Amino acid sequence: NIVLKIKPELAYKAYDLFDGGSIYHDSDNNVIIKMKGYFANWLVGYILSFGDFIEVMESDFFREAIKNQAYKVCEIYNKD
Repeated sequence: NIVLKIKPELAYKAYDLFDGGSIYHDSDNNVIIKMKGYFANWLVGYILSFGDFIEVMESDFFREAIKNQAYKVCEIYNKD
């Protein structure tokens, strides 16, 4: 399973893109999305397109994949 946390500023996107039955709000009004599914490379890029408005809460494997891809992007822009 994958659990995503989206900041309130992008809550509208959560409702546009994900099934309503898998969405709820936490005490800080962040949108929490629980998805059953599988890991796919395209999903990493899609999640990164949300910038700092999203955090992968679960799974550890998916969090690591996001972190690794973000690191690779940073490496490109940190070259002298």
